[in-house]
Amino acid sequence: MNGVVEILMKSRKPPLMVDSLSAAIRRIVPNHEKERFLQSRLAAIQAGYAGELVEDRIFENYEFSFPYMIFHDLALYSSSQFQIDTLFITSSHAVVLEVKNIAGALTLRNNPPQLIRTLENGQTASFESPVSQLQWKIELLQDWFAHKDIHLTVIGAVVLALAKHPVSAESAEVTFLYPTRIPSYLRRLSSPPSELRPQQFSLLSEQLLQGHRDFIPKSICESYTLTSSDFRSGFFL
Repeated sequence: MNGVVEILMKSRKPPLMVDSLSAAIRRIVPNHEKERFLQSRLAAIQAGYAGELVEDRIFENYEFSFPYMIFHDLALYSSSQFQIDTLFITSSHAVVLEVKNIAGALTLRNNPPQLIRTLENGQTASFESPVSQLQWKIELLQDWFAHKDIHLTVIGAVVLALAKHPVSAESAEVTFLYPTRIPSYLRRLSSPPSELRPQQFSLLSEQLLQGHRDFIPKSICESYTLTSSDFRSGFFL
């Protein structure tokens, strides 16, 4: 390929659940047992989106010297639907970036796979392992490529939006990055023997966009086992 092809193929939109949860919190009956839970879910989703925007700004302010394409918040289907925070495509690599924005000291465990967050006050909480999430998405993208007879190396990394929080891991199965290190990581990737030809590279962008399906979340009532009686009716400003 000659020249630099810099294409933002798909931008990021705010999560649909933000508006749904905000409305549910405004309308839920006073002192409802699930009010705090809904508030915590909203805060987590907003924090996740804020972390993704931190990563997006890195790409907005950096240019690579080789052809590439960027897809934010890409949802595809192979054996099941899966969503990729950011997919960075070159003629030789598909790089899946899984973004996490979790405050506190983070510890990754392998058995069972989980992420333990410890706050300054000593309070702990467990989350699904970002390593497992990333590996699952890589496998599903590999399946998606195989189904379309696309031969492209798929790798990935976990991006931690907050560089000030320490991370410890039992093993280094995947790469962990802070946002400012993303360009260096992508530039240093070694090229495999086979690469996509320019026509294949262009066709891949069309196939990915055609394969994208906006993720439509379940209703608040279905997601969190609520009924219409749990909410106040009428007009709200």
